[in-house]
Amino acid sequence: REERSLILSATRTEDGWSTPRPDDSGGENLLSRYPGVTADGTLYNPHSSPVNVGESELFRARWTDGAFETPEQLGAEVNTPYIEGYMCVAADASFVVVAGWRRPENVAGASSDLYIRFRRSDGSWSLQINLGPEINTVISENCPTLSPDGRYFFFQRYDGERSDIWWVDAAVLEELRPRNLDVALDSRLEPFAELAGRSWRGGYVGSDGPAIDHHWDVGLDGHTVTRRIDVPEAGFLDETRIFWDWAAERIAFVSLNTRGIVTRGTVETSEGNVVMQGTDHWPDHVTESRRTIELLPGGRMRDVYERYEAGKWVPGHVQEFAPLGRSGD
Repeated sequence: REERSLILSATRTEDGWSTPRPDDSGGENLLSRYPGVTADGTLYNPHSSPVNVGESELFRARWTDGAFETPEQLGAEVNTPYIEGYMCVAADASFVVVAGWRRPENVAGASSDLYIRFRRSDGSWSLQINLGPEINTVISENCPTLSPDGRYFFFQRYDGERSDIWWVDAAVLEELRPRNLDVALDSRLEPFAELAGRSWRGGYVGSDGPAIDHHWDVGLDGHTVTRRIDVPEAGFLDETRIFWDWAAERIAFVSLNTRGIVTRGTVETSEGNVVMQGTDHWPDHVTESRRTIELLPGGRMRDVYERYEAGKWVPGHVQEFAPLGRSGD
């Protein structure tokens, strides 16, 4: 017979608990493996269905008049072509954490990493954000759970032989909430959607140089993306405005920094990466440069710099960064 995993519920009684029974929606049993319930009774759960894009996707069933409504698939905005596995949801439904199985962006090819999506005030959802190297490792992280008061976050870490339960302050999740979450980004600036509202800290690969902060924000009611590169130890600051150039019908940018360099250029995408190429106007000469911004597994970011010399692109420095919270601290 068909194998199914059903959601069952029991009611607290004076003598203990009632007999567990399958919950139903419109006469159909609710199918799930790892449900989560919000404060208003809405049920979130991963489920395998013929309508799925991936093998397992997230559904939601609202609690109305003492019964669950027909489950609705959260759609491509939340679900991916991969497996949306074990999950948990905030009591106010402001975010969901899900175990993403077999995704290419998982840390070092781990079979499962934990990701978070935040719900906007209009009910739409942010892009998925990897919880980062402090949570996700080269082994598998799954089974996310929140304590009833929402203060603590628990998850399982499995190395192929042993499973352990780990916990952290749930504030680490809120620190990943993008700034300007409710500001709609101009659709033409979509290549920057995963960068906007977030911060990273890192430095030059193979160097013990000063820490470098990258801050990306949405500006001018979604019509620009602002990138700020800050090196406090060196007293260096670079600010870039990225926007849609109506005349050229493409994404353009202009950068200014404390060394007096002004760079103007255009933006392209290549293999999913953002490529910013422009002309650098120094106080006494002009050069051509190109930066490739790449999001790495585990939520890290890489910035590769090249300069144009003698008719060809010459490799320059490489910087790598780990994600920071909303405050950039």
